[in-house]
Amino acid sequence: MTDPKDEQADGDKYDQEDEHDEDDELTRPVYVLDTGAFLGRSHPEDGELLTTEAAVGEVFPAAALRYIQQLHDLELLILAEPPEEALDQIKDAAKDTGDAPDLSDTDLGLLALALDQKATLVTSDHRMQNVAMALDIPIHATTEGAIKEQWQWYHRCVGCWKRYDKDTAPESGYCLICGQVLKRVRKR
Repeated sequence: MTDPKDEQADGDKYDQEDEHDEDDELTRPVYVLDTGAFLGRSHPEDGELLTTEAAVGEVFPAAALRYIQQLHDLELLILAEPPEEALDQIKDAAKDTGDAPDLSDTDLGLLALALDQKATLVTSDHRMQNVAMALDIPIHATTEGAIKEQWQWYHRCVGCWKRYDKDTAPESGYCLICGQVLKRVRKR
C-alpha cells in the first residue's frame, strides 16, 4: 500500500514537470534582422526581434526607418550589440569560408549577435548565410532563397586564369604569373 504523502510528492513532481513543459512552449524564438528585413518588411513575427545600431544606420528610405521606429516603440525590436568573443569567432569563420573580404563590420556584428543569442539570422545576403551555415546558425531568408549548402571559394586571375586556393592567393590580390587582378570565384 502506498503512503498518501508519497502520492502527493509524485503529483508535485509531475506538476513541476508540466509547468516546465509549459515554459518551454512559451519560449519565443529569437531573430536577428539584417537591413533587408526592414526594407522589405519580410521577417518572422512569432518571436523576439534583435538588430544592431549599425544595421539601423544602413537603412535610408524614410518608410523603412519609420517601420523600425514603430517596431521599437511597440517593444517588438531590441537594439543590441554582440560581445567581442562572438565577433572574434565570426571573423575567424569568415576567414575560413573565404567570405571575410565581402562582409562589412555591420554584417559581422549581426552574425556575432545571432551566434551569441543562439538566434536565427534573417537575411538575404548569401555570404552572411554562408558564414552562418559554417557555425550552425539557423537562417531565415528574406527575399532570395537561402543557400542549400556551404559555399567554397578560390581566386582566379582575370588575365591568365591561373587558379589560387584561398590559402595560396597572394595578399596583394594580383596574379604572380601575369600581374592581373584576382577574382574570387565560387567552387561549383
